[in-house]
Amino acid sequence: DMQVFGARANLAKCLLYAINGGKDELLKDKKTGLPMQVSPEFAPVSGDGALDYAEVLRKYEQMMTWLAGLYVNVLNTIHYMHDKYCYEALEMALHDTQVRRFFATGVAGLSCAADSLSAIKYAKVYPVRNAEGIVTDFRIEGDYPKYGNNDDRADLIVSELTARIIEKAESYKGMLGNKKLPALYPVSSNVPQGMSVAALPSGRRAWKPLADGCSPSQGQDKLGPTAIIQSLSKLPHECIDGGTLLNIKLTPAIVNGAEGKSRLSAFIKTFIDLNVFHVQFNVVNHTILRKAQLNPEEYKSLLVRVAGYSAYFVELSKEIQEDILSRTAHEL
Repeated sequence: DMQVFGARANLAKCLLYAINGGKDELLKDKKTGLPMQVSPEFAPVSGDGALDYAEVLRKYEQMMTWLAGLYVNVLNTIHYMHDKYCYEALEMALHDTQVRRFFATGVAGLSCAADSLSAIKYAKVYPVRNAEGIVTDFRIEGDYPKYGNNDDRADLIVSELTARIIEKAESYKGMLGNKKLPALYPVSSNVPQGMSVAALPSGRRAWKPLADGCSPSQGQDKLGPTAIIQSLSKLPHECIDGGTLLNIKLTPAIVNGAEGKSRLSAFIKTFIDLNVFHVQFNVVNHTILRKAQLNPEEYKSLLVRVAGYSAYFVELSKEIQEDILSRTAHEL
């Protein structure tokens, strides 16, 4: 087996396009100077009243259908050019002729988009428009359930959103007609992708990293690691055969000594019993990370788990460092 890999579709940006009728909140058309029309022109959400959940969801469905088609077409182009210029074709000559080539598809910003939908459904979210009428911010009244706290209301939205985008991507044909491998691991693309996303209805501020993989939005998980994996277990994992990624940050005290090892062992066993795919841990004190950021020469050997890979913390970009720092640190 081999996986023909691709980039990640940005579900948070797609939600803003749905609200703004496909116009970008950041980019301008070079000819007119007006907000760039990125997707086909759909009717935007009108008015300044509280967003209506059913209306937003209907427009989001429409925009996800367009995005899935564009995404698969772009991946087809990438894979065609790879084969045309030989390196994959050359490598394939070394394999058994019956090798299966899977078509990898995935998303970034899942929990950010889902929390935004939850806010629209369970709180009151008012759009804030700029001088050109584009929604660039939101005002939230009331609270709403967040993914990662074992709350069925929020977790259902995440599960349904995951199933929707997988179904839409599956409806488009890959270049080789091969089986798609939906995945929920952005491999750090959540950081640069977040830099193109304005404020979200969830309260996430503009141009900040999106949540990584299927992890909760930064700072929104309030009830500890056990609640996180209970939320995650409700996703349709049987459809996500490309894999998932959950990042959890623990303070050293949690795993220290015999009691700490027993605690971590029980947590991992529960994770496996819930049939969840993939968890990775950072066991580090927040203060140490901040010191390493300020004095990199003193922390050259500090290794962290980023998003599907490990790296020396001081060698990461400032943006990725801040993303790791922003993750909830679970402590006793």
